[in-house]
Amino acid sequence: MENFGPKSRNMVRKAREYGTEFRVTTEPSQDLDAFFSFYKPIVERLGLQLPSRPLIEKMLRSDDLLCLAAVDSTGCRL
Repeated sequence: MENFGPKSRNMVRKAREYGTEFRVTTEPSQDLDAFFSFYKPIVERLGLQLPSRPLIEKMLRSDDLLCLAAVDSTGCRL
């Protein structure tokens, strides 16, 4: 949290008040599915390049990337 800016910290605090939990994922396959589903429309709308799944998986295996997930109070990934 100390690396987040004040606005980001405030958004995390508000999400926690509504029952959202944040966790580091150790088995990210389902979270990666959710990430790509969420991120693909953003990439298309903004004209960005979507990273390949093998690249993301390689970064996770080599500890060059940390996979975090947000889960609501019912256990649904956000």
